[in-house]
Amino acid sequence: MASWFGIPRQDNARKEFPLSHPCSCSHVKIERTASPSRSLNKVEETLVDVIGELIQKSKQTSQGRILVVFEGGHFSTLSGADEFSIHSQQSAFQVADHLIRRFSRDVRIVFGILADDLGQVCHTEQPVCTIAPPAPPALEKAIEIPGTLYDVLKAHKLFSPDKLILLSEKSAKNRGIKWFREYLKSHVANIAERSSGLSVEEEGGLKRLSFTGSDGQSVLVADMTNEWKWISYCPLIMAQHYYDLSQRAQKIFPSTQNRIVVDFSFIDDRGKVCKGAELSLRAYPHKDLKIINVCFADVLGTVFTIDQHSSSQFNHTP
Repeated sequence: MASWFGIPRQDNARKEFPLSHPCSCSHVKIERTASPSRSLNKVEETLVDVIGELIQKSKQTSQGRILVVFEGGHFSTLSGADEFSIHSQQSAFQVADHLIRRFSRDVRIVFGILADDLGQVCHTEQPVCTIAPPAPPALEKAIEIPGTLYDVLKAHKLFSPDKLILLSEKSAKNRGIKWFREYLKSHVANIAERSSGLSVEEEGGLKRLSFTGSDGQSVLVADMTNEWKWISYCPLIMAQHYYDLSQRAQKIFPSTQNRIVVDFSFIDDRGKVCKGAELSLRAYPHKDLKIINVCFADVLGTVFTIDQHSSSQFNHTP
């Protein structure tokens, strides 16, 4: 993922959350201050309208509540939270607050944060990714939410520790490689016929897994030197991440039927997150899921893009 200038973390305020399940910080005493009140900016106004329209359409065809998952606050475990981390999380709260006021009992809200613990790895073809046995839960390394970002979370009235999902890029990479290894084994005929949208080509001693995007361009997913050594690329990481995020959110509100994931990213990552969304909806067993990619061209989101993807666009091959 793209890197931004970091804001130094406040070490005396940082909080640790295990990656094995959604944020389990119910033991943490939350001291709230008044949530900052301000009018919506342009990107937030647009999102309220876009998501509101989707909710209205869902209400016409479904009796269940709609689950909206907002993912802002993306930060690096090396440099901490930067301006984009802070502003995107604040925007997520603003939009969620307005949707709750507008739709009340028809909507359920969950927040997600993706921690970049890969650095620049996903921009290069090294190192080679290998699948290792999962570490026992007790040995899993905790991810620290930087103090500056945690201050934003705890200050807002919508923040609830049991409604926050903290996920890791490194975990998504490893889980994604495992998923597509199994996918290749179970979809041999579909891949050979290209009916699944994915294909494998041999080039320079490598097997290259790719798929054709909605724009007709070929998107590289992974290179395989053999069955166990993989070089993974960002679309694979994001595809797995969106699946993990939607599944975790569904467990928090299991009675919801339709889900909307709203992911805030920087404009440099637009291609990666959008292709990752397409790949996830094409290759994973999503149902009634929409992914909205919001990309800021500046940290305040005064210039932005919004891309929508729906599971109904793709025929998932089971």
